[in-house]
Amino acid sequence: MLVPLVEFAVIGRPASVNAGDKNAARKRIWKQLVYTEASNQYSGPPVSYKTTLKVFYFPHNNQYTDVDNGLKYTLDGIKNLVIDDDKQVTRIIAERFLREPGASLVVPLNIAAPVANVLHAMESKPKKDYVTLIKLEKYECNGGSLW
Repeated sequence: MLVPLVEFAVIGRPASVNAGDKNAARKRIWKQLVYTEASNQYSGPPVSYKTTLKVFYFPHNNQYTDVDNGLKYTLDGIKNLVIDDDKQVTRIIAERFLREPGASLVVPLNIAAPVANVLHAMESKPKKDYVTLIKLEKYECNGGSLW
């Protein structure tokens, strides 16, 4: 199992690349939120090797950004802090988990604690409409077995 370079949660809705220039402030705010949370968890120099980015979105009120549109400014928030450049991100795994009353979410044991923290944050801060769980780890080629 790979040890993550950094793993953290950001409360707030990710900025979308589809928002155009009208939402420049929101993009800046999202990048700063990601940077701040990442810097609270990561203190080393930026790495230059290939990485895997995992992003799990938890929209509290089912108002969501498309999965792919929320990635750009998330990557920009960790660039020059955790990684040298977003070109070294070789794999991205992203998923959105919509709230469904009475539904269960089954996750691997190794991410159960961070996901539970995310869900707790969603319930304790009802005015926020999103929690995003972000993990960056060294890329490991698996011969395409995820496909």
